[in-house]
Amino acid sequence: PARIIPDYVEDELAYYEQQIKKYRAGELGETKMQKLRLHFGTYAQRQEGVQMQRIKIPGGYLTADQLTRLADVADRYASGFIHFTTREDAQLYYLQLEEAPALLRALAEVGVTTREACGNTVRNITACYRAGVSHTEVFNVYPYAQALFRYFVRNKFNQNMGRKFKIAFEGCADDHSALAFHDLGFHAVAREENGQTRLGFRVYVGGGMGSGPHVAHVYTDFLPVEELFNFSTAVIRVFDRYGERKQRMKARMKFLVQTMGWEKFRAAVDAER
Repeated sequence: PARIIPDYVEDELAYYEQQIKKYRAGELGETKMQKLRLHFGTYAQRQEGVQMQRIKIPGGYLTADQLTRLADVADRYASGFIHFTTREDAQLYYLQLEEAPALLRALAEVGVTTREACGNTVRNITACYRAGVSHTEVFNVYPYAQALFRYFVRNKFNQNMGRKFKIAFEGCADDHSALAFHDLGFHAVAREENGQTRLGFRVYVGGGMGSGPHVAHVYTDFLPVEELFNFSTAVIRVFDRYGERKQRMKARMKFLVQTMGWEKFRAAVDAER
């Protein structure tokens, strides 16, 4: 049975639909439309008049029902082809802008979102593809990736940053998630304290690929799991406050860490926490 779509999602999609109508009637400019559609994960394609839709799969985990629905909407609204990306998104091509809200509604019925799949915000949060089944994992990181995704999606702290922000989780002995090339990377660790096992993360900050690749710095060897939201919010707020806004090419967090210097950046995060 289809889930009931939450009211706030219904409202968002109705708003998206209404803005598309305004845009088609010439009442909404190209720049505003671009910002809005990117917020919903709808990208322009190189081909004239068609869109690509990016769909978030947090932690890389889909149910059978969600996968079936993904196939249905690919056939109904797009080219029938699904591209699964290295950052655990699904992308559909050759979509008409007018049909985007209907596609998003069909996905929302099975609990899938495209919100903030693009734009200057926290992108899809990924987790190791072996999470929950790996024989080398310290603990299953998937629930933490899922919780952090739910915490940041629609969160006021990250709706209009200088640039996009990428987060990944890894639980295995081997790093399958390339944590050192993410803005934030969390590697599962466990500690014995007073005869009790405490769960936490070794934390990587400020990595990135692209034209100027940077290997992340290790912020700490042990961040208790309870501090995940507080710490992540602090980093995001520092990035939002001090990050580059004019030169897009220099606006990722790796450049901010480089400009401020690791010690100064670290101190700013600690003060924010």
